[in-house]
Amino acid sequence: MLDLSTWPSFDSLSQITLGRLNKAADIRRFMSGDTLLQPGTRCTKLYFVLVGDARAKMIAKNGQEIWLADYHYGDFFGEASIVGGWADPPVVTAITDLTVASVPTRELMQMIANDGELATVILAHLAERMEVLTRRNYELAALGTTSRICAELLRRAEQPEIGDTRRIIRPAPVLSDIGLHISATRETVSRFVNKLRREGVIDKQPGAMVILDPEHLQDHVDFGE
Repeated sequence: MLDLSTWPSFDSLSQITLGRLNKAADIRRFMSGDTLLQPGTRCTKLYFVLVGDARAKMIAKNGQEIWLADYHYGDFFGEASIVGGWADPPVVTAITDLTVASVPTRELMQMIANDGELATVILAHLAERMEVLTRRNYELAALGTTSRICAELLRRAEQPEIGDTRRIIRPAPVLSDIGLHISATRETVSRFVNKLRREGVIDKQPGAMVILDPEHLQDHVDFGE
C-alpha cells in the first residue's frame, strides 16, 4: 500500500508517529499537467511526493514562466503553510503522473510538537532547500549565462565511476528545460551547447549527454571563461 511509510526520510520515525501521519494524510493522484496549487488559493497543507515529479513556477505579467523548484520522490512542498499559510502560492503542476500525500499543517504541527525526530526530518529538508536556493541566487547574481549553463550541466550529471573522468547526464537534457532553470532562452542554451560539442567538451549518446571534459565546464563556473 502506498502511504507515508514509503517516504524515504520517514524510515527513522516511530510506528506511532507514522500511523498518525498516515491517518491524517490524503493520498491523491494527478495526471501530468494537472495543477495542484495556484495563486489566489491559501496553502494549508504540506505535500509529500510519493511518486512522480512536480514543478513550482511563477507567471510574470508578460506571461513569462519563472522556474522556482522541481519536486521528486522524497521531497515535499507547501512549506510556507508551516508558518501560517501561503496566501498567494506559486503555481505547482505535475510534470509526470504524480502521487502525493497531503497532511493538514495544523495536525502536522501537533505531531511535530510531540516527536522530536519528525521535527528533525522536516528541518533537515528545509535547511537543504535553503542551501540550494542560496547557491542558485549566487549563480544568478555572480555568473554569466554560459557559466550558469555549465553549472547546470554539472549539477545534472551522474558521479563518475572510479577511473572514469567523464560525466553522464541521463536522460539527455531538454535544452528549454535547462534555460528555464537558469533564466536563459532555449536559443542561448542551444548555441552554447553546440559550441561545447564542436570543441569536444561534450558528446551525445542515445538517450544521454556525455561530458568528456568536466574540468572545462568547472573552469567556466570558477573563472567565468
